[in-house]
Amino acid sequence: MNVKERATRKRILDIAEELILTRGYNGFSYQDISETIGIRKASIHYHYPLKENLVDRYIRKQIILFKMWSKQVRNKDNIEKLNQFGIMYLNLSRHGIKICPIGMLSAEFPVLPEKIQTRVINLMETEIQWLEHTITSGIREGVFAKQLNVHRTALIIITTLSGMLKMLRIHKDPNEMKGVIQELISFLLKKNNKRGE
Repeated sequence: MNVKERATRKRILDIAEELILTRGYNGFSYQDISETIGIRKASIHYHYPLKENLVDRYIRKQIILFKMWSKQVRNKDNIEKLNQFGIMYLNLSRHGIKICPIGMLSAEFPVLPEKIQTRVINLMETEIQWLEHTITSGIREGVFAKQLNVHRTALIIITTLSGMLKMLRIHKDPNEMKGVIQELISFLLKKNNKRGE
């Protein structure tokens, strides 16, 4: 693959990301990408024969990027890790324009191709496992309440943040999202949770 082909392939993936996070899997077609980039649909099919291939590549990319992000914050304390996790979601929204891939694609989950369903689960499990590890570490350090159900708490965090991105489409106030992030962290803290003593 030459430089021009690689650039075209990347451009297709970038546009697909915008469309996935604003419209969902079934909300766009190769025609939309063709019109945006100014290339023939045949050229898109050359790089990604099926829409399923394109979205699969996008989700795999997100898993890789998340793992890279997790390495960048690994030396921060557990409270700051969770704060940065929330900020990552907030930055993704672009002032209420986008919804995270888990939130957007889970809404269409029953009608997604099986391969894409598997990838969505992979992405969700990757984030949940990171949250579980961070929460467990915080409990061991005595920062988070010891009685927390780690798995359910991870689910509360990820579903709350995902849902808040949908609310941002209406309110468009990033300060609300920041407030939600802080409330989530406060919920975990031992000093704010009487049952955690």
